[in-house]
Amino acid sequence: MGHVLKASQVSTLMTKRLLQNLEIESNASNPTYQVDINSGLVGSDDGTVVMEVSSPITVDITASGVNGLDTGSEADNTWYYIWLIYNPSTDTVAGLFSTSNSSPTMPSGYTKKRLIGAVRNAFGSDFCEFYQHGEEVFYRYDIQVLAAGSATSQTGIDCSNFVPSIASLIKCYAYCWTLASSVYTYFRWFTGFTYFNTYQEAATTRAHFPVWDMPTTSQTVYYYHSNSDGQLWWYVTGFRLKL
Repeated sequence: MGHVLKASQVSTLMTKRLLQNLEIESNASNPTYQVDINSGLVGSDDGTVVMEVSSPITVDITASGVNGLDTGSEADNTWYYIWLIYNPSTDTVAGLFSTSNSSPTMPSGYTKKRLIGAVRNAFGSDFCEFYQHGEEVFYRYDIQVLAAGSATSQTGIDCSNFVPSIASLIKCYAYCWTLASSVYTYFRWFTGFTYFNTYQEAATTRAHFPVWDMPTTSQTVYYYHSNSDGQLWWYVTGFRLKL
């Protein structure tokens, strides 16, 4: 069952979904606490305005308000969401960090907004360095989330420290090691669905799997070995956002 949209509704919907030429990355000089919004043509989340980044905007987690943190103070081991915001009175487009991915605290005069990214403030209050194009995010350094995993029943790999809740895909790679005999290794993106499996012929051999995208609904992926002679190493290289 469907329905017909009026032209005005189509226009609003298209504006809300507009996300063109968006580029965000860790600041080259201060990558541990600043990100640069380099470009983008972005529709506000209410579908009423289009915000253009015509020159880079630097957002600093140690600053407060416009081009800084919306409220509170910086915390480690925390996801910060990146917003593009607009002040119609001054015709100013700016950036904002918030721990909220739905309702940031808006600075005075700023009435339009759009969620455009996410960055992890890891242990030691340092950002995980990244580059983002559109909805695709790539870490500068691969991040290990499992070492020598030897489970023989379906077991989750928690990626939530490095994959936000608004992600639709985990970018990852893995390798497994056969200790004493041939092993099947299975990967799943949710319970009951096999995504990939491999078979290793001989003992003390290693199979390496190239980068691939795995759908996620819970920041978790799953694996198990056919017997206890298998070990698995798992790495996150980035993610795809749902914007």
